[in-house]
Amino acid sequence: MLSPAILKENVDGEALDWAARRPSQHPKRRKILIVLSDGAPVDQATIDRNGDKALPDRHLREVIAQIGSTGGIELCVVGFRHDVSACYQVRRRVGQIPDLADAVVNQLDRHLFSDRR
Repeated sequence: MLSPAILKENVDGEALDWAARRPSQHPKRRKILIVLSDGAPVDQATIDRNGDKALPDRHLREVIAQIGSTGGIELCVVGFRHDVSACYQVRRRVGQIPDLADAVVNQLDRHLFSDRR
């Protein structure tokens, strides 16, 4: 886990797309997907093959837009040690691991008790 190469294969768009498809199979009226993000979608193999450093970021934004346009899933996002506002509209940022639990609960509270029900 301490290898620097491990941080070069964060295929956020694919992971989010996969995660968003799972609750779509359930008949519940309201679905909230919790996203914990380091704010750095990177897929070095794809970048090397295509020569486009922005491709993983664009793909993530496309997936987020697709989820938003469908309207069936709300994204509850917590950025860990990075600002994720470039990709996600509703989010919270934390800098330390002990703060993650409170941030997730606060974001869920925001979603569950908002006027969007």
